[in-house]
Amino acid sequence: MLWFLPLLLIVPIIVSENQEDSDQLEQGRLVNVVWTSEEEVNLLTEEEHKVAFRDIVLEKLVERIINTWIENSRLGPGISRMPTSILIEDPINVPNISFDRSQSGLFDISFKAWDLKLSGLHATRINNLHILRHLGLKDIRVVGQVVTPLRVEGRYELIGTGLSLLPFSGSGNLTIEVTDFMLTGETYLIYKEDQLFIREFDVQMSHNGLNVNLQNLLGDGLVGNVANSILEIVGEDILYNNRDMLVETVVKRAEREINNFINI
Repeated sequence: MLWFLPLLLIVPIIVSENQEDSDQLEQGRLVNVVWTSEEEVNLLTEEEHKVAFRDIVLEKLVERIINTWIENSRLGPGISRMPTSILIEDPINVPNISFDRSQSGLFDISFKAWDLKLSGLHATRINNLHILRHLGLKDIRVVGQVVTPLRVEGRYELIGTGLSLLPFSGSGNLTIEVTDFMLTGETYLIYKEDQLFIREFDVQMSHNGLNVNLQNLLGDGLVGNVANSILEIVGEDILYNNRDMLVETVVKRAEREINNFINI
């Protein structure tokens, strides 16, 4: 969801450079994109980093573009005014999952799930968006939060024991409803010495609750804390086992699109 923010913000950085740099760009010198984990303070001068301010105009512009992008994604191919290749898919397929988990004295389970689909991306809304700039207008720092309800559906199979001896198992349909799933992303862009430095995304995930339903789960009387613990483990694992996959998708897509935009 946040992958394209650096792409939107490249032009304001480049055009705000001094006339000499602009002339060089007109003569065909291309910006070299450098993805980095360096802190922003290390790429700006002490004088530049002293004062920061919010760019309200740019915030409102980016917010409008994001909302238009989401709305066009809801409309879908054939109706949307945007290219199909950049539309948000909803639902999306999620890779198969399998894991073993145990908690001393409570349960020991083996779980797998497949045919998983994640939906809810078209309900995404912006929770916060702050765009900061420093003296010299050579940088843009972005902190953004998007929120959406998510739903995961698929098939599962689970076997194990509870309370160290009671067998339980289940197989059938799986549904997980996630309340207020939030992605928080932060990055910056700095134009310096004919290079565009882009901070690798720092992405965090959180939510306000999970509701997990495993059809046909039989536990020979396992109730209360044991059953709740099993459902919580399944929900959290399915959600957060895919965290690295989601983050990598964001980062790799951002890098690919920006490189395509800059390079000939």
